[in-house]
Amino acid sequence: AVAIMLSHNDVTGNGVKPDFPEPPWAKECLLGLVFFGSVVGMLVMGFLGDRMGVQRALVLSNALVVFGALASALLSWGPLTEIWGVIA
Repeated sequence: AVAIMLSHNDVTGNGVKPDFPEPPWAKECLLGLVFFGSVVGMLVMGFLGDRMGVQRALVLSNALVVFGALASALLSWGPLTEIWGVIA
């Protein structure tokens, strides 16, 4: 996705103006959201570890990671050839 956003008609290189330039605020905003999500995730998983036990909380955490990765891979937008090209 980043290569497409930084290209013009799928051509990259010096002097190529991107089709979808990244706004200057986007990087800082996304970085802040990632760190906020990390803190919330640590607090929630710590609470669940105390309630359910550490091993069960780790299994739940890993199951959520696997579910998210599969959903990200299988529910992508675009033609099927592009999806398998990214996966392969």
